Amino acid sequence: MDFNTYFADFVGRDWLYSKTMNFDDFKVFCNRHKCAIIKPMSGLEGDGVILCEMPNTDEEIKTVFENCCASDVMIEEKIIQHPDMVFGNKSVNTIRVYTVRHADTGKISIIKTVVRAGIGESIVDNSHSGGCAYEIDQDLGYIISPYYAANGNSSYIHPGTEICMLGRKIPYWNEVRNICERAANLLPDCRYIGWDVAITDKGPLLIEGNHLPDLDMIEFVGSYGYKDKIMKGLGL
Repeated sequence: MDFNTYFADFVGRDWLYSKTMNFDDFKVFCNRHKCAIIKPMSGLEGDGVILCEMPNTDEEIKTVFENCCASDVMIEEKIIQHPDMVFGNKSVNTIRVYTVRHADTGKISIIKTVVRAGIGESIVDNSHSGGCAYEIDQDLGYIISPYYAANGNSSYIHPGTEICMLGRKIPYWNEVRNICERAANLLPDCRYIGWDVAITDKGPLLIEGNHLPDLDMIEFVGSYGYKDKIMKGLGL
């Protein structure tokens, strides 16, 4: 909730928090959106995230509203991603952008970028929840590595498909970099952040920022040896 509020200019989607919403807000949300993503506030790595069809009748809306209020969850508009970001799977596939802030100059540097992609019917793209990740050339926006998955498998062909991921261009790449650099400047005291970005046909949206992002994606996805890059970017 705090993230969506603070970064309202970058989120670009409707959302509600179960502990602060009222019935009228929820009813308007249901009438406006056919589907929503329900996220538990205590969840990690996509655990407990569900895709929910929103109710239609007043009675159904009241029942779902009461159930949500009894839980600690975020209710977010389902993102319709750019068609070039669909890889034969059901999840919204997000870009993880790692930024660091220099201690002396305040300069924001991007040290690594990867795309996280779900597999099959899963609605989450986290590599620790059955998804996988590919490295992206941070300057040009092309996929440059085979995938990394927590089960140890690796290939240039996306699992369960015949899609070759090597060389695929991520849409709105300059805008992806820009939105993360601008967001990082709003958190000067947090100098190392992993941003998750979804891409629609109108451009990128921030999903969340992580103060302790997956370190395995830095060293295990594609290229490695990032200690010096991180230390230099931090001014250490």
